[in-house]
Amino acid sequence: MSVAHSGRVCDRIDLRINRQAHLHPYPSRSMWLALGIALSVTACAGTGRAQPARAGGAPTISFARTSIWYATEIASPPGAVGASLSAVACVAARSCLAGGTAYTGTPDSPDAFTITYGGGRWARAAMLPMPPRTVSSQLNDVACEPPGSCVAVGTGTYARSGLQYAFVATETNGHWAAVIRVRLPGSDLADSLNGVTCTSVGNCVAVGSLQNVKYGELPMIVTEVSSTWQTAAIMMPPSLASSNVAGDQLSSVACQAAGSCVAVGEYNTITNPSQEARRPMAVIEIRGRWLRAQTIKAPADLGTYDGNSFAGLLSVSCMPHGGCVAVGDYAGPQMQRLGMAVSEVNERWSPIELLPSANSVACTNASCLEVGSGATLTSPGSAITYAHGRWGHAVTVRPPANASTSIVRGGDAVELDTACLPSGQCVVVGSYYDKSGHRVLLAATRG
Repeated sequence: MSVAHSGRVCDRIDLRINRQAHLHPYPSRSMWLALGIALSVTACAGTGRAQPARAGGAPTISFARTSIWYATEIASPPGAVGASLSAVACVAARSCLAGGTAYTGTPDSPDAFTITYGGGRWARAAMLPMPPRTVSSQLNDVACEPPGSCVAVGTGTYARSGLQYAFVATETNGHWAAVIRVRLPGSDLADSLNGVTCTSVGNCVAVGSLQNVKYGELPMIVTEVSSTWQTAAIMMPPSLASSNVAGDQLSSVACQAAGSCVAVGEYNTITNPSQEARRPMAVIEIRGRWLRAQTIKAPADLGTYDGNSFAGLLSVSCMPHGGCVAVGDYAGPQMQRLGMAVSEVNERWSPIELLPSANSVACTNASCLEVGSGATLTSPGSAITYAHGRWGHAVTVRPPANASTSIVRGGDAVELDTACLPSGQCVVVGSYYDKSGHRVLLAATRG
């Protein structure tokens, strides 16, 4: 299979469905996501309209360029009682790779899996071959480069110790090599990879977090050079909280060229372990050197709950010959989940702009597409275009007709993720709750 996916062609950063576990005294993004729908979007080529799901078969997907989104159900992995797709990459309408996490209801769950699209159909999902003694795993992101090399990143958990580890898996011509564990500096232990992007075959950048012995959770960056993954490097946040306080992590990364990248995430600023104040951060790489992490000023109407608050960046994308756009979410005055966006040009970040919701963004030569969770069950998702320095009007992205309207999902109904080629052709993959209450996979396209 030949799949193209890079900052030069199609820059997509995926929202992590269940990043390294953090327990908060207030509703976190991971808690909202556990109650909602997780979607991911990528860009492909083609025309036509999405067809309804067929019993016993996978739906045909299409890639028309309109403002109306159509969604259909696709088959979940065998034996799964629930599953969601968190990442997908396509080079054409008949050549895609998607990845996600399946839940089997057993102690050895969840499990990372991949699924390919070709010849107008989605193939049967296949579990990613994990290292021995791995009890569970989750796939967080995929990136692909022609002529047929893909990289998947995520988190695995060892059976006896319960420690998490960040993994990298490489696919060549449809065959996955053995999953490898990321090498950590010193005596650091558990870690997770949240995002990955590639500038050419064998040259990629992945971001996430690790558990540092002295400071607790810290952001990390891992670079692949000539098909060899280097030892992870710690990226110090703008400020350090007290030891062993979780919350410092990078969520996504985008590169315009090798050695020219941007990564975004969040960090904890409070020194009292019983309180948390997550704030957005960004870090820029210039000519192969990562600069000091920067604080992105949070919105003025940031809310609190029991003295805690959060605001973080989830996704970043860059125009090939222009600036970058990052989006994320924050807790509003009544603890509702709201969206925000910032843009970067020549290492300078703009003030925060507010959006109804914001989970992911993808940029092409002249514009960006942002997608976010919906405000109501009847309008579960939205997509907004950013062009000429301005955000346009939101367009609805709906799950299939058999989606449940009675599942209690908290403040938001859906999570979205996005990517688009310069042509503006896109496809969505993800999951939703059907009327029986099961989380099942979907594919959605504009057409």
